[in-house]
Amino acid sequence: QQLVEYNKNPYDLDNNKVTFADIWEIFKKRRFSVISASGCNIYKAAYKHIEPLWNKPIKDVKTYQMQALIDSIDRSWQTKSHIQSLLHQMYNIAIELDVAEKNYAEFIKIGYKPKSDMHKPFTTEEIKKLFESVFSNEIADTILIMIYTGMRPSELLSIKTEDINLSEKYIVGGLKTKAGKNRVIPISNKIMPLVLKRYNSDNKYFI
Repeated sequence: QQLVEYNKNPYDLDNNKVTFADIWEIFKKRRFSVISASGCNIYKAAYKHIEPLWNKPIKDVKTYQMQALIDSIDRSWQTKSHIQSLLHQMYNIAIELDVAEKNYAEFIKIGYKPKSDMHKPFTTEEIKKLFESVFSNEIADTILIMIYTGMRPSELLSIKTEDINLSEKYIVGGLKTKAGKNRVIPISNKIMPLVLKRYNSDNKYFI
């Protein structure tokens, strides 16, 4: 019977004294071996933000205390979302180990994700200025190629010369998402002269 009880909670923890720091150590052992390095860094940064909770018994902390902490953090919505995600997972571990009875992190409110205004389309006037600058500005043509193909800078730079079919006017490329990889991208007649200007069959990469 003792072995059965031990296997339920192999970490041999005193439920009344288990802190967020204790749960963090278990979280790292479980998660860090199966996620990317960038994912680990995100969780490490989130954990730093909850330092006031580190030494508190997790069973004693309620939603309003975590909410007050997150509200006091002067960071972006994304950062607060990462903190909430970490707390949510830590409470799930605590519940699994019978340290906590309820996941109080699921009641934290961080509001809706704000709409990004970082990406603004080029205006007709701006595009006209770019076309007028293709001989005086060495990157004006690449900007126009991205505008008319929808490619990101990293995608355009990864395009190889062999990925371009001039006779049928298309490019095969794309990154980031599974659906976006190796997609067929039409070459608009408006940028075909710019593509031809850059195209050199002796080069491995288009740019």
